[in-house]
Amino acid sequence: MTVLAQRMRAQRLSHRAGDTHDLLDSVLALQAQDVNAMRLAARARGVHTLMGPIVRTWAMRGTLHLFLLDDLWVLGPLSTLIVQQGKRRRDQLGLTDALCARALPALREVLTTPLTRAEVVARLAEVGIALDPKSQAPAHLMAYAAANGVLYRTLDDEYALLPDLPNPAR
Repeated sequence: MTVLAQRMRAQRLSHRAGDTHDLLDSVLALQAQDVNAMRLAARARGVHTLMGPIVRTWAMRGTLHLFLLDDLWVLGPLSTLIVQQGKRRRDQLGLTDALCARALPALREVLTTPLTRAEVVARLAEVGIALDPKSQAPAHLMAYAAANGVLYRTLDDEYALLPDLPNPAR
């Protein structure tokens, strides 16, 4: 088998996946920064509807990826690195360690339903976490919270609480 054939097989491009679970079980994650491109990538692999216990989160390279909920064990080994890599930018945006520490329980409090970024920022302000909505601070705080297992980004570009993960690696 050629290297190209091996890569095509590994990426599920030469044999179609039966469903979302089958696809993500074999490739671990799909890049999901752009939802339309992610859906196209899934269709190229035989999956026309993304269903099931799936989560879109920042787990690799600061880029959104789509995972099966059961595969979020990857956050355990990667979260420290993700948080460290983003620290300089968070500091530049005024997201101090103390503010981020206060924001995690506040996010758990305000995310009673999926919310847009603007709605999250408004609700955080109501509980004493003020962010400039025109800056990159909200996006970086959301990525920090995702790396800490608090929230994820839905396919509708809203933020929702991540369910407690049963995996002890976290």
